[in-house]
Amino acid sequence: MPKKYQGIEARRYPRISWNFIVKFRLKTSQDSKWFISNITNISQGGCFFYSPVPYEIGQTLEVEIQFPRLTQPMHFLGEVRRKVDEENALNSRYGIAVMFLEMEEEKRKEFLESIDFFLKKR
Repeated sequence: MPKKYQGIEARRYPRISWNFIVKFRLKTSQDSKWFISNITNISQGGCFFYSPVPYEIGQTLEVEIQFPRLTQPMHFLGEVRRKVDEENALNSRYGIAVMFLEMEEEKRKEFLESIDFFLKKR
């Protein structure tokens, strides 16, 4: 179980703890493998999910998120801002915090409306 953050809240946007599906891969290569995970939390500025790959801080990922209210997945570029190692006897996984860098402009409004919808539901 991840430890709850005890420091000062430095995030710009409120987070939603909702299990959206995220598909991601390293941006540098079109040949890089896509991975799928559940988002632990998301905001207008970024998201947190678990990865089998230990991406490094500063790397850029292609991120695709399917929101229940949207007919097509949202596509983002995101910069890895934090990595949390969670190794145990069964497997290694890494918590990855990504800050959104770029978003499909025509879908930005839909994305913000979806985030607002889920913020109001919590």
